[in-house]
This record gives sequence, C-alpha cells and structure tokens, in this order.
Amino acid sequence: MANKTLTKELKEYIARPKLERSALTTSKANLEKDLEAIEKIDLGIESEAKIDVYNQRLTNVYCTLDPSFLSMKHPDVYKDTHDDARGIRAFKLSLPKFAIYSLNSPICSFKMSISYRDKKKSLEIVEFKVTSPNLPSFLEKSILKSLHLTGKDVVYEYGGNSISTTDFEFKSIFKGIIPEVIKKSIGSARRSFGKEIYVIAEADNWKSKKVPSDDPLIIGVKGKNCYLIEAFETTPMEEYVRREFSFGGLNG
Repeated sequence: MANKTLTKELKEYIARPKLERSALTTSKANLEKDLEAIEKIDLGIESEAKIDVYNQRLTNVYCTLDPSFLSMKHPDVYKDTHDDARGIRAFKLSLPKFAIYSLNSPICSFKMSISYRDKKKSLEIVEFKVTSPNLPSFLEKSILKSLHLTGKDVVYEYGGNSISTTDFEFKSIFKGIIPEVIKKSIGSARRSFGKEIYVIAEADNWKSKKVPSDDPLIIGVKGKNCYLIEAFETTPMEEYVRREFSFGGLNG
C-alpha cells in the first residue's frame, strides 16, 4: 500500500484523471493500442502536434501534476562564511525541498555560482545547473525558484566594481529500494513516457546520504506536462536484505 502522506501535502498540485474511476481500467487497457496509433505520427514537422495528442490521451488515465511544487524551500538553510584577502562574505541559502532522480542513477546534484559585487554590495546567483539527472528545462526552472540568497557582508578595504565568484555543488543520494509492484507500474509507463520517468523525494539533507524519509513520487513527463504514475514507500535496505537473502537460521 502506497503511503499517501506526500500526495496529501501536494493535493493542490494534483489533478485527477478526466475519466471517471469506473472507466479507468478499460481506458488503461486501451492505452497501448492508442499509443501504437500515435507513433504513426512520425514526421518532424508533426512533433508538436504529436505531443499534444499524447497529452490529450494521458490526461484521461493519469493524474496531472503541477511542477511548481518543486519551488518549495527546504526547512534547513545552508550557511556559508568565506574569508579571502579582500574581506569576509557570509550568506544564507535556501535549498530545494525536493530532489529529483532518474531511474538510472541514485544521485541528484546541482551546481551554482554566487557572486559578490563590490559596487552594489550585493550577492547574487549568477549560474545554476542541475548536473544529475538531465532534466527538462521547465523542471530545472521550478527548482531554481526554491533558491533564495541572503547575506550581510563586511565592506572590503577598497571599492570598485570587481566581482568575486564562488562555485558550489550540492548533492542528494537516494538509497531506498523500489518495491516490485511499483517497478511493474514503471514498466507499463515506459511505453508512454520513454526515458522521461523520474523519482521525486523530499531531500533529507543536501549534504548527507540518508535515505529519504517520506514517500517518493514516480512521475512521467511528456512535453511540458507532468503525470503522477505512483506514490510509494521505499523499502529500507535492511528489510530488503532480510526478506530476499536470509535463509535458515532461527527464522528459516
């Protein structure tokens, strides 16, 4: 049974399928046949229309998900103090509440550059890039909105308009086991979404390697639309090893 805690928290971002629940089973069964027909739209000039047809079909059977929730801020704030020959720069940075992982890697990471401008006495984010996984730009932009920079700087000994830039990298590592029943749902969804299927989980801490504590979401992306495939509870490593690899002993 999937844990619904996170989906309840995000309920304002989730829209139910257009079809009534009673019609969903039949509609999902026919989805494979519909997708075969859509694949016949194969000319490059038809690519945008093809995505529209896909989305019209997918909204009938999947919940749509508004990706703006990715702009939510993590409750923990990153603090940094940098001391160089020109003075001290101290700032606080809000980080994303959610990490996004591909099915092929347990790593979500992003790099950013923060600059200090002497003349303006201001800090600003001048570059941001999600380095893993490779995300559609509209998802990356939603994550960028979660970053908020504040700082109080010691005035440097000399003025001017020089710029001091420092690069940062933040990383979250997923260590959960996805249940077999969820993997079957992912397998079925691959026909609709191809490689654009992602796991979204609340990042425990962007410095630690702790398993995400809340129920992750499996989403599929088509064009600029997001669809909720599943919400589930990860299986802790210890439980998975005990269940799959323990033989004999007192409980054997």
